[in-house]
Amino acid sequence: MKNKPLFYKIYFSCLAVFGVLIIIGLIAFNGWLASYENAQPENIVNNIVETYVKANNVFGLKAQHKLDVSAYETADTVNSAVAAAINGKTVTSSTLAARPEGCDLAYTIKADEQKLLNVYLKKNEGSALTSTYEILKISLADEFYKPIKIMLPTGAKAFVNGIAVSDADIKTSELPKIPKNYAAGNLSAPQYADIYNLVSENPTVTAFAGEQELNVTKSGSQYLVAQDISNSEKISNFAIEASKTYSAYMQNDGSLNKIKKYFSTDTEFYENLRTSLVIFSLDHEGFRFDDAASHEILKYSDSIYSCRVTLTQVLIRNGAEYKDYYNKNVYIYVDGQNMKVIDLQSSGAK
Repeated sequence: MKNKPLFYKIYFSCLAVFGVLIIIGLIAFNGWLASYENAQPENIVNNIVETYVKANNVFGLKAQHKLDVSAYETADTVNSAVAAAINGKTVTSSTLAARPEGCDLAYTIKADEQKLLNVYLKKNEGSALTSTYEILKISLADEFYKPIKIMLPTGAKAFVNGIAVSDADIKTSELPKIPKNYAAGNLSAPQYADIYNLVSENPTVTAFAGEQELNVTKSGSQYLVAQDISNSEKISNFAIEASKTYSAYMQNDGSLNKIKKYFSTDTEFYENLRTSLVIFSLDHEGFRFDDAASHEILKYSDSIYSCRVTLTQVLIRNGAEYKDYYNKNVYIYVDGQNMKVIDLQSSGAK
């Protein structure tokens, strides 16, 4: 058989190499095109909707795209909260006008009209034809976030949704202004932890002192870990009755003799009460107290305690009812079986 000329060997070899280069180029271009398409705003957001929202895996955004959610949330708590919000609703997305500094484009993802997620994008450098975007950050809608405060004794260990509260998140409360003649000795302030960006409707809060589980009570967004207060019921009842006596006195329905039964007479608070005129009382024919309740009891020493009391004072005048809402921390000095109020301070708690 006659050998082919060298020219044809070179020619067909070049064609083969050129063909391989074209195929490699097409594969590379296709990969670049896919990456480019995936890095466009609408495709980024659509991927989040399909891969995370509709697939009930919003918690997966925390690891992949730094979803702004508390370290004390789990996959189950986050995914359950979002799943409940989208149940039976249509998930859509649209651009968002408000955006933080450094963000070039923002989207909101909704379930019908309820906001679910805010997606913030950053534009990468490039020409108008090659510009791509990346996720700057993602946050749940404001409605999902629920901060809580945990009050706990020194040395107790708290857990939120089964996750131990970090020492870095535990702070020490400021000591209240105890009258000087009662502030002698060592006063210890309770510790607390403010936890933000929770999405659980009812987060599970537990606490332990060593191996012993401590009782935790909830009041609004505050969780109180029980201190070792053996006479808590007595303190609670005393604080409520003292509050009623004080409130009645402030409406000219009581006397200083009744006040003395509950309040220490050697404090600045009592002296101010004794020497002040009650000028803002409302003339009335009768009164009563509704919804009187005690809340967190805190121990500062073996003899100094506080108890928050809430109640509604109802004044009856010409058949009409006028309500005044009371919410104060009652500071109590305990000496054996005897108790006296040494101060009342307004409470910001709800």
